[in-house]
Amino acid sequence: MNEMRRRGVAVGLMAMACGTTPANAEKWSCEMQMSTGKTYKQEWIVSQDKMFAPKGKGYFRVVLNNEDTLLAFFRFWNRDQIANNSYVIIAKSTGVVTEIYDIGGLDFGPQPDEWTSPTTTIGHCSLEQR
Repeated sequence: MNEMRRRGVAVGLMAMACGTTPANAEKWSCEMQMSTGKTYKQEWIVSQDKMFAPKGKGYFRVVLNNEDTLLAFFRFWNRDQIANNSYVIIAKSTGVVTEIYDIGGLDFGPQPDEWTSPTTTIGHCSLEQR
């Protein structure tokens, strides 16, 4: 999911300056598969209520991070001021990651059959640092 990578988010200034992640952060390394069949590595650094990608801008907001599940989302608006949402869900016990990208404003009617489906990508993550 290239959109997710492009919108990836920056690690805090302290982490960038030191070249390391904060001591209390979780670092996840994920193998993701694009729709073309190619795989790419996506890294996530989770610190408190934020989830960063090492070389991006901004951050995802963490809404759930317990022993079992990590759930974070990112919302941005297109030029027509319609919200688009991206979600990352990691099942910690299995390492399965699901990325969901929901493009707002592309629903073509009031019935569920008329709605545009979100893009979904599945991969596998391992916890590299806790």
